[in-house]
Amino acid sequence: RVNWIADNQRKGISLGARLITVHTSPDFSRQLWDLADSDALNALQGELMAFVSPTAVVKEAQLKRWRYALPEVLHDKRYLHATGLPPLFFAGDAFGEPRVEGAILSGAIAGERLLKKL
Repeated sequence: RVNWIADNQRKGISLGARLITVHTSPDFSRQLWDLADSDALNALQGELMAFVSPTAVVKEAQLKRWRYALPEVLHDKRYLHATGLPPLFFAGDAFGEPRVEGAILSGAIAGERLLKKL
């Protein structure tokens, strides 16, 4: 149900305190969507405890909701080239990998292909 955890100190964005970013799976996120923030945070904290020290204490938590955080349909190619039109390419996180890294790769590859068409 928890599918991604980042230690923000390791990313260099929280120098004075131990801060983590937690992402849930799409299914768990849908289960939490209509809950009050406090109820969703309690459920998430319960799931998180499997990954942290038993003595860890959550001092503060913020909930961010992104209904469309991941694409519903993932294309196996890195981009889509619309043929029969002026050079038109579609790229992003729905092409290849559903994360920001995949979106960057998709855009870079689509950009290279576009330059070859110009």
